[in-house]
Amino acid sequence: MYKIIPAFLLTLAIGACKKPLSDVNDYFPKITLKSATIKTDGTSNVLVEASIESEGAAPVTHSGFSCSTNNNPVLLDRQILADYDPNGQFSAGYAGNFLPKTTYYFRAWAVNEYGYSYSNVIAVNNVITPIKPPCSQSNYNFVLNTGWDPEGFSPVPAPSKATGPAAFTANGAFGTSFNFSFGSTITTGIYTTATANPKAGEVRIGFQGLASGVLSSGSKVYVNTISKGVFTIAVCSAPWTYKNGSTYYCTGLIQTPS
Repeated sequence: MYKIIPAFLLTLAIGACKKPLSDVNDYFPKITLKSATIKTDGTSNVLVEASIESEGAAPVTHSGFSCSTNNNPVLLDRQILADYDPNGQFSAGYAGNFLPKTTYYFRAWAVNEYGYSYSNVIAVNNVITPIKPPCSQSNYNFVLNTGWDPEGFSPVPAPSKATGPAAFTANGAFGTSFNFSFGSTITTGIYTTATANPKAGEVRIGFQGLASGVLSSGSKVYVNTISKGVFTIAVCSAPWTYKNGSTYYCTGLIQTPS
């Protein structure tokens, strides 16, 4: 699709400076939207990449992307400007404000002195905003503060095995194991800890080893999708009560098995 500047201006520009082109579309840039990829690294939700195949009859002055739930996004729809490199490649990241179970449509565009043109459209389904835990965690490490060992127990980065559609066990140091049981299918979101059979939106996190118990009810558990069937699970100072009445805490980040 091409948008033309007023006809009399176009006529003046062509007549004064350049020999008219046989095809009016040749005045405008030609762009290809190459990909729109869902990201799960917490930096951008969708990475869009495009290339300028031809600048048209004048240099491209601006380029960028648009996004909409309408299958025909226009220039100002969630517009992102993106500079292109010497090879005509440009990219940008869309972050936040995506609804689950919603299709989003992306397209690229470019502008020269004659007007602007659009690329093809790519549809993306199930874009979900990554959940950021309130505590910073960069390594896979589940630390259980028992009161006796300030370092706690650190399970291996990937849990040893799945024990059900929404349950798995992680083996850690000193013979410690963590048992995760979700009340519904795991997906990106914030869950709440439960001490008994978890309901939808809840997860029971039990542990066995030098100390045994279950994280107390009411703590937040932060889950992000890494790939199909693989998730990270984080907790931040989730309390548990030892049999002598003392309260200790669990903090960590772990990845589910594939």
